[in-house]
Amino acid sequence: MKTEKNRKKLTYKGPRPIRYFLTTMVVVSALLFIQLLLFFLLSFSVAVSADNSKYYGAALVVEYLISAAVMLSVINRKCNIAYKLAWAVPILLFPGFGALLYLIFRSSSIHRMAKIRIFANKELFERAKGPSVEEVFPKDHPFARIPAYLSSVGFSTYRNTDALYLSSGEEFHQKLLSELSKAREFIFMEFFIIHEGVMWNDILEILREKAKEGVCIRVLYDGMGSVKTLPGNYTNKLKEAGIDAKIFQPFVPVISSIQNNRDHRKIVVIDGKVGFTGGINLSDEYINVYDRFGHWKDAGILIKGEAVRELTCLFLEMWYTNHKADEHPERFLKLEPQPAEGWIIPYADSPLFETDYIKSVYLEMINGARNYIYITTPYLVPGDDILAALCRAAHAGVDVRLITPLHGDKRTVHMISRSYYRELLTAGVRIFEYTPGFIHSKNLICDDRVCSVGTANLDYRSLYLHYECGVLAVDMPAVQEVKEDFLSTERKCEEILLKDMKSPNALCRLFISLMRFIEPLI
Repeated sequence: MKTEKNRKKLTYKGPRPIRYFLTTMVVVSALLFIQLLLFFLLSFSVAVSADNSKYYGAALVVEYLISAAVMLSVINRKCNIAYKLAWAVPILLFPGFGALLYLIFRSSSIHRMAKIRIFANKELFERAKGPSVEEVFPKDHPFARIPAYLSSVGFSTYRNTDALYLSSGEEFHQKLLSELSKAREFIFMEFFIIHEGVMWNDILEILREKAKEGVCIRVLYDGMGSVKTLPGNYTNKLKEAGIDAKIFQPFVPVISSIQNNRDHRKIVVIDGKVGFTGGINLSDEYINVYDRFGHWKDAGILIKGEAVRELTCLFLEMWYTNHKADEHPERFLKLEPQPAEGWIIPYADSPLFETDYIKSVYLEMINGARNYIYITTPYLVPGDDILAALCRAAHAGVDVRLITPLHGDKRTVHMISRSYYRELLTAGVRIFEYTPGFIHSKNLICDDRVCSVGTANLDYRSLYLHYECGVLAVDMPAVQEVKEDFLSTERKCEEILLKDMKSPNALCRLFISLMRFIEPLI
């Protein structure tokens, strides 16, 4: 087995010290603090020097006018209300300073260019339009609103596509190696994190072999997600092996909105016939080669058939985000039917657009549930609308269950997640914490009819800020497989009961309240 061979070659010694200090939270927090400090000092110095100036009153008027204009811009933005409120406070409390801070976070030439490129390439990479959703999906289906909605925003509903649920990183890894070894034409890979180690060594060995055979290979990884796991010149190393590689928005030490808009998708497309997605990154903790937070529980999904074409389009759109497409994608856009029952709908989301597609799908599933809805998520920061929907469903007698990790990988986020427990438990939602370690899968299962397996967490970053994707399976065996995996995982969890909840002290409550308030900004 390749894994065993590569395991012998590698002794994992943990992150290098310099990379430890380059974690996303440390870097962004440090730069944010420096920028806030500089702006405060600048504002203070201007105010002091203006005390003896006849222009002080005029400067103050201009400052308030700018703040008022920015505040109107915030109010009229089509975005989450929590985001507007989080910005309104600093703008109103610190006129001028708050407005300038908002403008810096909002203005990003890279962000604007990404939007321009996606729209410029949209016609070239137009997704194949099969039959209309009315032709392939029954209107009287309990969840007919979901494919109808996704169809209205450009995502097709496919038949002739088979799906296999992969209930662990280890299963995902072995299946991925098997399918990669069969590639004859092209391999597309898009991941948030790539980390040199056992898992990536296995994959890279096959990619090198396939490149020698003339297979077109493209690898795209996120600049922030991989900032501490790969050297900055790693794309050159891949290109030397015949692998075309790009970094999505390379990390630069400037605080701007682009630092929050990361490519959190995980997509593999092989010859236009086979596609993968799910929560699994290419790093050794995902296959439990080493123990990071205890046993790492994750999941993915493999699809074969016509719906793979949708994943191909999603990859190509991201591949050409930073520049105009220089090819016609027709040779990559296969339409290979695979006899299967049910329907498959690959879908995605982007911070460049005003509508939050994934959040809308999640809400439709929660609101449409009549018997049960089961959710696994590593982060539980749902926002008011999803929180209300979960509580409303539980009050209506729907069996609502959540599985979250006992051991969080981010302490502050874990604290915020647990702060929602009391309200959910009071409404009748059942919550289970995965005791063997960390659960990273992002699954929703509803009424034995529909499931979603994808990359989006139940938190603000995934639902509003990141590029995300997923696959909906309707009336397919994969739905039951996801349900069985949930129930099997639940048996390894500890159920959280309302009577066992302890109230945090006043200082902790204040900290959590503050973090919940500013969470949309970070």
